[in-house]
Amino acid sequence: MTQLAQRASKILQEEGSHRVHAEAWTRRLCRTPSERDRFIARLEETWQHAARWAGPADDPAFAAALEAGMIKRDPGTQREQVRSWLTALLDSEGVAISMPEPEDWSRWDSDRRRWEP
Repeated sequence: MTQLAQRASKILQEEGSHRVHAEAWTRRLCRTPSERDRFIARLEETWQHAARWAGPADDPAFAAALEAGMIKRDPGTQREQVRSWLTALLDSEGVAISMPEPEDWSRWDSDRRRWEP
């Protein structure tokens, strides 16, 4: 169990490093209009998939993991956490982005936890 706790601690450390790295690259890419436009287009495209990773609010597998204490936040709350961070970061660079809550779950594969457009 000690090894698992050490690994979990390392994951959280690395998450902070990745966040700092992402924020630096976001600022860099927002400096030039052409790079900023391509970056925002890719973020909006990626959000279509990333927003669905946790699944819909009523996903039984996610609900079971939440109930078992394996995770702390429901899918909508996790999406909002990411959306709030990204929109605030981009807003600080004078950039607006649309990151809507997913509505169409018809092509979501619960086994693979992926959305197929």
